Amino acid sequence: VEGARDMIKELWLSMEYGESQKEDFAPYMNSVVYDDELFARHQDYVAELKEQNEILQPILDKFTKYISLYNEREEYEKKIQDSSRLLSRKRGGLREEELQRKRVTIKLPNLIERLKKDVAIYQDEHGPLLIQGRLCLEVIDDKEEDYKERKKAEKERKRQQRAKEN
Repeated sequence: VEGARDMIKELWLSMEYGESQKEDFAPYMNSVVYDDELFARHQDYVAELKEQNEILQPILDKFTKYISLYNEREEYEKKIQDSSRLLSRKRGGLREEELQRKRVTIKLPNLIERLKKDVAIYQDEHGPLLIQGRLCLEVIDDKEEDYKERKKAEKERKRQQRAKEN
């Protein structure tokens, strides 16, 4: 039973399960009375999670890549604000910056589009896809909306600063 519980926890982590998703199986996870029925429930649940993980893995991989590119975009935005980077004699610095720009301006939007399509297909066939207890599409949309709002606020701050200087 303990081995099955460890496997369940590992699968929950792998599939980004939120607390609300774990609640259904919590009574069995917390049970201290080990019997054949409890063992069978654990084995069935592990099999169910493994099957679900196999189906979800391509989407979860894309979601992980999305988070990575999202964070890279944040780093890139900060980097391009620093004009001293152009004076740096670091070999390949500008080339790496150009590659990073392509990843965040071309690959990220394409990845978002593919991820949304895959999630929509998954949801049509299997029901809602939750990431850490929230709808996957909601997480993506919230992150992108937050990014747009920060960009808009930054532009407004710069505009006000220029108006103040004039």
